Amino acid sequence: MGGANENPLLLPEDLSYLRTTFTEVPVHHFNLRVGGPFFEALKTPLGKRRRGEVVMAFRRGDGQVLLHTKSFYPPGTYRLLSGGLRRGETLSAGLRREVGEETGWPAHIQRFLSVISYQFETEEKQIDFVSYIFSLDAASLVPHPQDIGERISQFRWVPVAGLPQVAVALRSLPPAWQDWGCFRAIAHEVVAVALDAAAG
Repeated sequence: MGGANENPLLLPEDLSYLRTTFTEVPVHHFNLRVGGPFFEALKTPLGKRRRGEVVMAFRRGDGQVLLHTKSFYPPGTYRLLSGGLRRGETLSAGLRREVGEETGWPAHIQRFLSVISYQFETEEKQIDFVSYIFSLDAASLVPHPQDIGERISQFRWVPVAGLPQVAVALRSLPPAWQDWGCFRAIAHEVVAVALDAAAG
């Protein structure tokens, strides 16, 4: 099984940027066994244009965190916002671009929460993935997606204490969505722990 340090998508320049900009850079690694359809759906964008993603935990002054849903998700499915990092794009540039595309806001980073390194496995094949999770200040702004191709249909705010329940809901999605839901649930659990520890 590969470890976080063996993930080829964890680029030295990204880790250097994080370590020189933020006090702590936690790294978590997960191995997930997935079905062929999810594996192929992930492999295609990674092979052509993506090298990972940023996950955006926007927080208001009252501590609530922003979730979104998309028009093609199963009804009632909400999650943290995320967006792909393009090949050749720096981590900071990708974060600013994705924040603007998905909310119309500038990126005001509060803190860096975690790197999540994944290895997805199916049959005899494996593929790596990486998520960089940031906590961002949402102030009192109202999100206005700028990229209609994202198909974001609604937003809602939840307390940090509600993120574990969001993870449970993602893990409980119908079979066709189950691999995706289990993958997406992990970031919510990591964010809940990180933000709870920061508030303690």
